[in-house]
Amino acid sequence: MRGAIIAAIVAAVVAASTATATTTIVITGAQIKNGTIQAKDLSASARRSLRGQRGPRGLSGTAGAAGSQGAQGPAGANGGFNPAKVSFRVGPTTTIVAGSVFNSLSVTCAPGETAIAGGFFSSVGYAYNDRPGGDRVSWSILIDASDYLVNGSGEGYVVCAAP
Repeated sequence: MRGAIIAAIVAAVVAASTATATTTIVITGAQIKNGTIQAKDLSASARRSLRGQRGPRGLSGTAGAAGSQGAQGPAGANGGFNPAKVSFRVGPTTTIVAGSVFNSLSVTCAPGETAIAGGFFSSVGYAYNDRPGGDRVSWSILIDASDYLVNGSGEGYVVCAAP
């Protein structure tokens, strides 16, 4: 008898599990309480279909108040023009010979300086060559006094810059 009861219980369990596996349950919207289904309960395709098209961009809002000034940054490297590094040097007074074309005036910067400009003062003649020397530390001027009958004098000058 005991065997028959066990066989009946096993048959009932097998029948119940087979019935559950093949039974499909359908839930309709009428059976769902309003407000109980959330977006996470829907499939990805259902969520995508519920999204509408994106609307046009809205107007920009007004600008907010200005923030407070930040801390001052570190000082930058020194640069630009430094008048303390510029000097003006005048060469020796030189006789300018009347009737001559090759009167030469020259002046040189101090060691370590570079010639950046120059010129001359002359009582007779005119300069036909007024330029830096090839060494970039001197200035040379050639004076033409061929139209003059009396000697004069002249001095060259140079503007020098230190590094």
